Parts: sequence; structure tokens; C-alpha cells
Amino acid sequence: MNKLIGWSLAASALLVGVASQTCAGALPPLSPTELKKEAGEIFTGKVLSVTSSEGPSKRFDGDQKFIDRTFIIRMGVLSVQKYESLVVGQEVKVRAWQPVGGQQGGLIGFVGPQGHVPIPKKGQIVTVYTAKAKKNPEATGDTGRSPGKPKVAVVTPLVPNGMVIQKSKEKMPDPEVSGQASPTDEERQTVELFSDASSYQFMATLALYKEMLINRWDEKVYRQYAYYLDKNQLALQNMSKSHANDTTWGPMLKENAEYQDSVVQSLQAFIAAKRKGAVLTPQQVADLTQLQREVTAKLGR
Repeated sequence: MNKLIGWSLAASALLVGVASQTCAGALPPLSPTELKKEAGEIFTGKVLSVTSSEGPSKRFDGDQKFIDRTFIIRMGVLSVQKYESLVVGQEVKVRAWQPVGGQQGGLIGFVGPQGHVPIPKKGQIVTVYTAKAKKNPEATGDTGRSPGKPKVAVVTPLVPNGMVIQKSKEKMPDPEVSGQASPTDEERQTVELFSDASSYQFMATLALYKEMLINRWDEKVYRQYAYYLDKNQLALQNMSKSHANDTTWGPMLKENAEYQDSVVQSLQAFIAAKRKGAVLTPQQVADLTQLQREVTAKLGR
């Protein structure tokens, strides 16, 4: 009887040991709520290229010779849903991995997914939920707020399903083939392009205002861009009114118009002080920087 008990305990210990190796890196998919909560940043981008390389895994201690495949996925940021450093238009390198195998390769993948699943392909539109900075020491690059072209940032998605590939939309009719395009789709594309252009114009003007408020004020330049900004705001308001019955674009255009107007109003105190020759305090600079971050997060999505 004692021998039987001893054998059972030994077998249990063996199973636990095997399970601990088998489950190394094996994680259940995160729910949409968990992805949003755990992500440091959330952005959607278009895949520009995907390259991969294989090498010894760095995920294990000791002499376990596993091989991992590392993927470098170059993406252009189309929109930002959760903001820390990335901005629309920035290029990002997404670093992902999957196990390949090794001397103990039979255990790899035995229980659940390991590494990142799925890996997107060139041309696909992907929403990325990145690991937070403390879990992502390789994240680097310019924040995109300084003048000039932003540097390429490197981010790591949450494991295992921190990259969500968007389903392809129904292909629009080809005018040369069908003889006519769908008016609904054409109108939707026009409004979407206008909305994006209006947001980008506003963010560019805000960046210029911030630069002049912090450094040297140029009244002539300010008046020129204030004129263009007024035209942009008027066009946005008119588009909002003309699409008031559109359940999708009507509320969105109205919200953007009202939000941009509120930002312009909040800038007036800064502008008035600068026109009088005042120098912004560190707190005012911080407030202005925070305002720009909020605008980028909302309009750059």
C-alpha cells in the first residue's frame, strides 16, 4: 500500500513538472474588456511589411534550447484609441513572436496558444493593444510631437491576442465594370475624407499655435492661420448641418465641430497673454501640452 502511495505521489510530481513546461507562455486569449484595460496604447494601422527571423528563445532560464520566431511588423498609424505616445501618421514597428520548437519541441503548443496569434499580413488593417511600458522595455522612438518626421517607434502587443485584424469590407463596385458607382458608398467616402482632413488641419494649426506660444510669437502668421482655421470650422459646421439626418456622420461631425470650437476658446487666454509679451509659466506650458495630447487622442483616432 505504501509503495502504491509513493508511486502515485511520484507520478503526480512528474505530471506537474511536465505541465509547468508545457504551459510555459501558454495564455488564454484576453477578452475585449481585458485588452482595453491592460493595453498601454491602442491604435489601428495598416501593415506595410512583415519580416521574420529565428533564434534561441530568451523566455526560459537554464539550458532549455527552444527556438522562437520573431516578427517585425511595420505599420503606419491610421487612428489612435488609447494615447500615450503614438500619433496618427507615425510609423511603428510591432515586435511579435511565436515558438518554433527545439530539443523539447514536443511540449511546445501542447496546451493553448503561445506567442502572438494571429500574425497579420502586408496590406491588412490591424488594431494593436500594446503592452505597457514596464512590460515593454523595447518600446522606443519619438513621441511625434516635435517638429519634423516622427522616428519609428517599437512596440510589443499583449500576449496572445494583442493584434486584432479587421475583417475586409465588401468591395465597392468598379465604375469601369459596372457602369456606375454606389452613391451611398461614394458619399460616405467623401464625408469620411472631409472629416479626416478637417481633423488633421486642426491638429496642425494647434501644433503651430503651441510652438509660437512657447517660443516666439508671430502675429502675422497667427492671423493667416486663424483665417484658415475659421474657414475650416465653418466648413465643418456646414457639413454637420447638411448631414444632420445621417445617424452616423451627423452626430460625429457635430461633436467634432463643437469640440474644436471649445479648444479654440480655451486657447484665447494663452494667446491674449502672449500678445502682451508675457512668458508662459511652466504650469501653462504643461496645460498646453496636455491639451494637445487630448486633441490628438480624440481627433487622431
